[in-house]
Amino acid sequence: MNRISVSHGFAALGVLLFVTASASPAEWYPVAQFFAAIACFVVSHALAPCEDDLTPWWKAQLAKLRHRH
Repeated sequence: MNRISVSHGFAALGVLLFVTASASPAEWYPVAQFFAAIACFVVSHALAPCEDDLTPWWKAQLAKLRHRH
């Protein structure tokens, strides 16, 4: 298992925690789930920064906008 796969796993866990926290009753203290989700996203970003994946996409989008004008 490489660090990208582990990063995706933490990101997926973070999303799952956010979803369950939003659907949880107040008695379950969903704030703890929210903080755990944020922690998962931090770990995911530390393992594989999003900029590596998004930068080429954003550059392509900006290039398309420049060519339209």
